[in-house]
Amino acid sequence: MKNHLLLLIFLLSLSLNSKASHIVGGDVLYEHIGGNDYLITIKVFRDCSGISLPSGMSVSMPSSCGSGFINLNFSIVNPTGTYFTQLCPSQLNQSFCYGGTEPGIQMGEFQALSTIQGNCTNYEFEYGNCCQQSLNLQGITGFVSKARFAQNLGSTTDISPVFDANPYPYFTANEPFQYSLQAYDDDGDSLTFAFVDPSTTAAWNPGFSTSYPYPGAAIDAENGEFIGNISTSGLYQYAIEVCSYDRNSGNFKGCVTRSLVFGVVQSNAIPPTAQGGIFNLVGNATQQGASYIHAPIGSQFSFDLHFMPNDTLDSILVESNILNALKGNGSVTFSGKNPVVSTVNVNVTPNLEGMRYLTVFAKNMYCPEFVQSDRVIRFLFGPNVAPATTADAGADQQTCTGTSVALGSNTTNSAQWSVISGDPISVGSNFSCNPCSNPIATPATTTVYQVIDPFHQGSIDTVMVHVFPDVTIQRNFMPDVCLASGNLTLLYTPALYAPGMTYTINPRLNSAQAVIIQSGNDGVLDVQASGPGSWDLDLTYTDSNGCASTTSDVLVVYPQTPQATFTHIESGTTVDFTNTTFGNHYILNWDFGDGNASSLSNPQHTYASSGTYPVTLTVGDSCGTTSFTDSVTVNLILSNSHNLDETRIRAFPNPADDQVTLNIGSHLVGSELRIIDIRGALVRRVADLNTLNRIPVSDLPDGVYFIQINSGNDHIVQRIIIQH
Repeated sequence: MKNHLLLLIFLLSLSLNSKASHIVGGDVLYEHIGGNDYLITIKVFRDCSGISLPSGMSVSMPSSCGSGFINLNFSIVNPTGTYFTQLCPSQLNQSFCYGGTEPGIQMGEFQALSTIQGNCTNYEFEYGNCCQQSLNLQGITGFVSKARFAQNLGSTTDISPVFDANPYPYFTANEPFQYSLQAYDDDGDSLTFAFVDPSTTAAWNPGFSTSYPYPGAAIDAENGEFIGNISTSGLYQYAIEVCSYDRNSGNFKGCVTRSLVFGVVQSNAIPPTAQGGIFNLVGNATQQGASYIHAPIGSQFSFDLHFMPNDTLDSILVESNILNALKGNGSVTFSGKNPVVSTVNVNVTPNLEGMRYLTVFAKNMYCPEFVQSDRVIRFLFGPNVAPATTADAGADQQTCTGTSVALGSNTTNSAQWSVISGDPISVGSNFSCNPCSNPIATPATTTVYQVIDPFHQGSIDTVMVHVFPDVTIQRNFMPDVCLASGNLTLLYTPALYAPGMTYTINPRLNSAQAVIIQSGNDGVLDVQASGPGSWDLDLTYTDSNGCASTTSDVLVVYPQTPQATFTHIESGTTVDFTNTTFGNHYILNWDFGDGNASSLSNPQHTYASSGTYPVTLTVGDSCGTTSFTDSVTVNLILSNSHNLDETRIRAFPNPADDQVTLNIGSHLVGSELRIIDIRGALVRRVADLNTLNRIPVSDLPDGVYFIQINSGNDHIVQRIIIQH
């Protein structure tokens, strides 16, 4: 049965149930001091711009499993109140609490001794108040703070978790924050953390819920860090419940809830970034997670936390709750600028046995109001906690160029790897990951790696990876040869038949099998026996260290250059040539013996005069050229032909001076006319004759000439004289 003890609070002389009360939250804490007696503590947080704190509270508590009411009178234990503000030191007198205009909070702490009656399994206290209006809850709402605990009557004492944090924080709009309630348990019990409803009656505005009370909300259930990033300025209500579990049995002991309001303001203050992880852990302790350390009773150790300033114009101040959370058994110092390094030293005394929660927070001391970021570190201290271990980077290794090795023998995913000498680390190229436990390394040269593992108290170890130099196979010859040039000697370093060298040779296309002859340590390709063709030669050399190198070449034997040859057919002074060379060739040149040339395969050439001409054809390929020369005799045909009607052609005047007029019959229209001198040289050519043709001859020297008319395979010749 659960006994619900509702604290119906009546304040002496004042009521807190007013919209203008400016009560911003509260805590209900408990301490079991023995038997059935509990010391109940209520903390009330008010905005200094609102009403004053009361001097006491009268409480009537109904019992659901006992009889009647329990009446308690709560007395204030800090009559003047305790004041909180986020103003920088030079602006403290500007808060509402001291007559200024900047935010400030006054805490009133009230206590009463209660003897619990009845026989219930669990007990619960609630403290509620009104009124707040926030952006995440609908309407005007109150808040409720709770304390609940399991039946422990007559057994050992118990103290609820407590909170050290500022009860009314505010954050900068559009800047991510990381905060905590700085909770710890004086008994050394383990804690859990969760968002809960800040009010029993109010409904959430759209987009918000119990587990998501504000934009970007998330909470670490193990250490209580909570984060957010809010763009809209204003007030937000939230509540966090912290539950404790016995450090030995793990049984549930109790929970307390802080129900609060925080503000989001437009400001230039930017909180430092609290970097995750623990750095440089040294001493008799072991890291169990990103924020978790084990250490035995009597040990001493230290570690670093890093905070990155996001505004280098402002100073960073690092503080902690080590006096309360670790009972003062240690110290927190800080140094540096980017990052700001906070060094935590811990002396594990017997009174720290159990789970401990230390909050270290870095403040950006911007004025008028500072902002901060929190890191919460969990510790397990006890006589049976395993002693510290050391990092082991693994045994030294030997490898070949381009071959990968695995590093790390006793390392964790927090291990940071670096290079003392050798090939620098390039993650994703020659190093698989960093930080990580067992990276795969592919150094190009002999390299000494260093590992620092925070999990092993920041212990350092090194490992050397000796990389044998790559033995490159070097070719010392041109891999192609002509068939007529003799054998191809295969000169390699190391040699083709040296120890450790192996090879395969395979024909390409339709080539025959290659014939390789050993000559000492070298090889010889027998060109005549292999014939023309091409082959893939693949070589592998394995040195005395077991490292292998490979290379591939294409060997080529070109066939002999074909012998040039041609045929020809004469027709008057025109000759048709045919290249009859057998075999592939890409060099081709004709020399017609009269100063003219051609690169056509089968050209036609007309000579200007009769005679015998030496014609040379030259062909070739990459292996050389060959030539063939033959004589070609051409003659001009000057005799009359009776195949054409000579009477149907008349040339006049004869002798001629400036021009010759030529009349021809219609059957000769379209034929060709040539004028040839007495030596047989062609001096004029006229195509497509008409019936009447005027042919200029003023440029021709005096002498005897012949007019030749060609029509098909027939022709007719007439003699004329040119005389100027």
